[in-house]
Amino acid sequence: MGGIAEKAVNHLSADFRAGLDEKDSARIKEASEKLPHNVVLEGIGNRMLIRDFLVQAKGELSKYVSTVDDRESDLEGSTRRLFSIIDENLDGICQAAEEYKDEPGGLGMERFRRAFQNSDDAAIIKLAEHIAQMDVDTILAINNPYTVMKTIRSDIVEELWKNVQSCREAGDSLEVRENIKETAAEFVEVIDRNILGSMMYGDEYAANHT
Repeated sequence: MGGIAEKAVNHLSADFRAGLDEKDSARIKEASEKLPHNVVLEGIGNRMLIRDFLVQAKGELSKYVSTVDDRESDLEGSTRRLFSIIDENLDGICQAAEEYKDEPGGLGMERFRRAFQNSDDAAIIKLAEHIAQMDVDTILAINNPYTVMKTIRSDIVEELWKNVQSCREAGDSLEVRENIKETAAEFVEVIDRNILGSMMYGDEYAANHT
């Protein structure tokens, strides 16, 4: 039988834990600003960064599906615009990471602290309770969040571009557009069902894309 999994609560400050015990959102918020760097909290922040990227990608893919549905739309142009927006979002996160590279814990630690600053009282308490119960091994399963984001970006680009090339070869037909819509919709579903949750709960996807 394996040992009991270590929880993230052990890596939170005494003030943060006291705020959690008292369900005092103001105390949790204040304590989150002063949390010292450690790799577990940085790891949680890194997962939050991946979620940020995925939420943006999911939104853009959903818009793209609607665009493809319009037979008058420029399929290749719309696809290139989608890739450009996803790349801009990823570049923005990477640029922010560069700005924080000399800070302890980098952008991941900053993202963790920021998670408690723009939420209402109930959301702060709920997030803190969830974080406290996260498994440390799950948190640390991702070593490099930027590699994860770039891998997801490459998967989206590769699959959608294959369909655009089919359009070039076979002509812009309803069947080709349906295939592209289906591929994009599948990415939205996978992001929604598997990957978004995995950034905070952990699963095979997260463990295998480090």
